[in-house]
Amino acid sequence: MKNIQFFLLAAGHWLRKIIYLTLSLCLGGDECLVCGRRALTPLCPSCRDKRLLTWEGAEGRCKTCGKPLISEAGLCMECRKREEASPVELCFPVFSYRLWMKDLLFAWKTQGVRLLSPLFARIIAEVIGENFGDNMVIVPVPPRPGKLRRKGWDQVEDLCRWLDLAHRMPVLRLLRRRSAVQQKKLTRDERSRNAQAAYYVPDSIRDKIDRGKIPLPRRVLLLDDVRTTGVTLETCAGALKALGVERVSAVALAGVN
Repeated sequence: MKNIQFFLLAAGHWLRKIIYLTLSLCLGGDECLVCGRRALTPLCPSCRDKRLLTWEGAEGRCKTCGKPLISEAGLCMECRKREEASPVELCFPVFSYRLWMKDLLFAWKTQGVRLLSPLFARIIAEVIGENFGDNMVIVPVPPRPGKLRRKGWDQVEDLCRWLDLAHRMPVLRLLRRRSAVQQKKLTRDERSRNAQAAYYVPDSIRDKIDRGKIPLPRRVLLLDDVRTTGVTLETCAGALKALGVERVSAVALAGVN
């Protein structure tokens, strides 16, 4: 069954790639989303290899939020000031949400350049393999209600499909989201109040776990596209721990520093 699903996923990707290449050729070539040089694909080979495929490891980052440390050790000053420990054991934003990465994510998320999905999934798979080890079950941060119906796809779900079918990584969709309000439009306090009511484990999932139809993972890795304040990831982690998950970590393509 999964082989058929992967075939359909890959076929859809190559169809989009052929359409993209055809349009690029008809228009005399496109511009690389990072450097602006002429290219037939969203990213020129140089930017793909030198920028996206040379991400930095976890050393020198805050263990809680993943921000680069300057003179601190272990935790950044902001995380040290927290009254309560974060329910997220380790957070790893792969890139900083700025400059070319911000433009790249805008093209992917907003403009629908889905050709970037398998590349991003490959990077996430490498990050997981090098920093989180085995026995981690990926749980995606769920999209806003109605998003899949309106847009036809969700970027985090797209990553999960590639991670599941191409990289053979276990994915469990344990969480749901009630609110249709975009978190990026809210302050941190507003995000916190909104997230507490928004992210939850539905009764149908709990029932399947109780009956043994879905195994309850011991270690979970939350997956999101951008970590802004960390409220969303922490709320999701809290819901998973209330379900019985022992350890929750998180990975995101980018983080706001």
